[in-house]
Amino acid sequence: MKKSNPKITVITPTYYRPDLLKRTILSIQNQTFKEYEHIIVADHCPYAEKVYKLFEDDERIRFFKNTNPHIKNAGSVVKNIGYEKAKSKFICYCDDDNVYLKNHLAVMYRELSKNTNDIVYTKYYHVPLGSGDGVIEKLCQRELYDYSGYDHVGNTDNLNMGHTVDALIKCGGWKSDSPGKRDGEDTELMKRFESILGDRTIRVDDITCIYYARAACIIDDNQYKDSLKKMKKEQIYVYNK
Repeated sequence: MKKSNPKITVITPTYYRPDLLKRTILSIQNQTFKEYEHIIVADHCPYAEKVYKLFEDDERIRFFKNTNPHIKNAGSVVKNIGYEKAKSKFICYCDDDNVYLKNHLAVMYRELSKNTNDIVYTKYYHVPLGSGDGVIEKLCQRELYDYSGYDHVGNTDNLNMGHTVDALIKCGGWKSDSPGKRDGEDTELMKRFESILGDRTIRVDDITCIYYARAACIIDDNQYKDSLKKMKKEQIYVYNK
């Protein structure tokens, strides 16, 4: 499918999670709204490009790398890269450890295209999976849209947030955490949006994605990291076939 003039952009940062990146890509390909571009930005991840090449026939998907030295961050660096590469005026995010439900982009475009909102929040199923060894395997065993075991419906994360390009122009881009602190990333950006564009923000009741709680911390899954190191050069995934 041609990517010619995308109406909305999805940005996915990825870092050493090829199995999960595949799930994210599939969930975006399954959107009912098809006129999007999906920008994947790898932050010094040697596996991400192999995953992308399995999907490169889909011309809506664009792949980039962070060529600057790696610094510890939760995706802010590559989200800024993705924003700079975006061809549409509407931006959404799906980190490589979460998935969209099929209606996500349709709802986002519906609200953002009204030209009365700069920031839109939908809702998500909050699924606690724990952290540490075995979490990625546990997640990969789930069906793509399995949100069983969710403990509440949430509405504040970059996963369920969409915004206009103008919002970042007015408020500035993503900022990383300071060393040893949690004072940047998505929480800081959302607070900045609220303080500057609170009157241009809307929250809707549509549930459009699945947030795997603590999944942002599963780089501590040593079982998965060890498995990646043991893979043969031609292998791409640990658990996905």
